[in-house]
Formats: sequence, C-alpha cells, structure tokens
Amino acid sequence: MKLSSAITLVISSTFLTGAASQSPCKTVTSLDDDFFDLDQFTSAKWYSHQQRQSPFQTKALFNCVTAEYSYLNPANGAEEEAGVVNGYDIKVFNYAENIDGKVYTSDDTV
Repeated sequence: MKLSSAITLVISSTFLTGAASQSPCKTVTSLDDDFFDLDQFTSAKWYSHQQRQSPFQTKALFNCVTAEYSYLNPANGAEEEAGVVNGYDIKVFNYAENIDGKVYTSDDTV
C-alpha cells in the first residue's frame, strides 16, 4: 500500500527525529505492510504534541492541532477516485486553531 505524502511526512518526522545529527546520507526505509497497521492508523484522531514551523503552518496556528486519516472512497467524488487510481489508500483532514480560536483546516483554500 502506498501512503499519501502527508502520512509519509508524519511517519518520517516521527521516526527520523534526532537522525539529523548523524550522516546526512543515511538511507531511509519505509515500514513494511506486516509492521504498519493502516486500520489502526486510521482508527482515531491524532493529536500534535510537538510542532515545528513550516511555510504553511506558523506558530500562530499551534493550537488544538489534530489530524484524522481515513480511507479514500471512489464513491465520494472525482478527487478521491483519482487518489485511488493513482495508488493511494487514505486521505488526511488537518485541523488547527489560532490563539483567538479561529479554525483552519486542510479543506481551506490558500
């Protein structure tokens, strides 16, 4: 199963934290299907416990940050159908709030 780039980013940042001080040419391997349980991964909401600023998320949005992963369903429309056709299995819904409580999600247009 292929994972979306968002999930790969989450997994990479989780397992590679601290590896940056080692050789920059270290080989990165993904988890095999026997170890990674996609049903378990998509079974509940994920809560952020540590964050780093990025071009699309500044410190101003570091409040109530969550991610929910679910299986793509081609019956939900062309976008999800295209994901399945291209070999992906799941999608992510990201949620964050600013200090004033204004909600920002991955459904928002940039």
